[in-house]
Amino acid sequence: MPFSTLCFLDEGMKTLVDTLIKPIHHKQLNAPVTSLQFTQHHTPNHPQIQLIIRNDHIINTIYDTVIFATQANQASNILSTTLLSGSSHLKKKSKQENENENQQHECLVLPSLIQELNQIPYTKACVIVHSDQRYLPEKVQDWRSLNLTKFEDTSRQYWIYQSSSKLTSKEKNHHDDHNSGIVDMYNPKEIAQATHWMNYNDTSSDINSNVFTPILQTTSPLFIPSSNSKVYSISHLERAIVNLTSQKSIQKIQKEFQGKFGIWFVGSWLTQGIPLLEACVEGAVDVVKQLGVELPWEK
Repeated sequence: MPFSTLCFLDEGMKTLVDTLIKPIHHKQLNAPVTSLQFTQHHTPNHPQIQLIIRNDHIINTIYDTVIFATQANQASNILSTTLLSGSSHLKKKSKQENENENQQHECLVLPSLIQELNQIPYTKACVIVHSDQRYLPEKVQDWRSLNLTKFEDTSRQYWIYQSSSKLTSKEKNHHDDHNSGIVDMYNPKEIAQATHWMNYNDTSSDINSNVFTPILQTTSPLFIPSSNSKVYSISHLERAIVNLTSQKSIQKIQKEFQGKFGIWFVGSWLTQGIPLLEACVEGAVDVVKQLGVELPWEK
């Protein structure tokens, strides 16, 4: 938690996003990048990079810095496509580069970088926003902002991981009609469920009131929400897994590849510790400092 205290955003996430992107003068939306292209004038010390978006359209702007604010596996896919696309700069070296044995070239470095990115494993997670109070502790006084649960009763109906073919007709109708989008994701015996009480700080409502409705966000739900509850959204995400192999690759990426050829990486997966939102901020701050950017709160 920032400043060792639990903080809440009064005006909503949209206000936060609008504030963060306000200094960005040029924004290009609906243009997913599929690969990069190094220009013929590109050198390791003076990067010149173009972005290729869907349908192989090349953005004319030339960048000296590209920051991957993506998952490791997504960055790997883009860089792999960059190699396969056969950029002319990756196909040949200048005579001067061939004579310099110490010169590290993109066509040699990128495969090694991709290999390290592929060492960061991911697991799938289902996230639902809903109002089903069964995801909270039985006693109201035990409700917290973050509630972790692991069920021992594996006979409970409506397990998320059950395929529709294993359900009775009644269960299947409930599964399909009320929860379309929740599919086989994980084994409940192997994970813990995390439920965030999103309107925890709403002091205007009486928690004991019959009209009070908690808004809950549950990650890796172990059972399907009740048909009497509201389901506001269902999302399928991926989370980085922390293990010894991934930690070694992260250290190598930070030490040997970060910033090389004008390519940088940020994300929760790239910092030490548990990959959460705070880690995203920590990694981004580290990169912009290396790029010489003065942080607004340090001015």
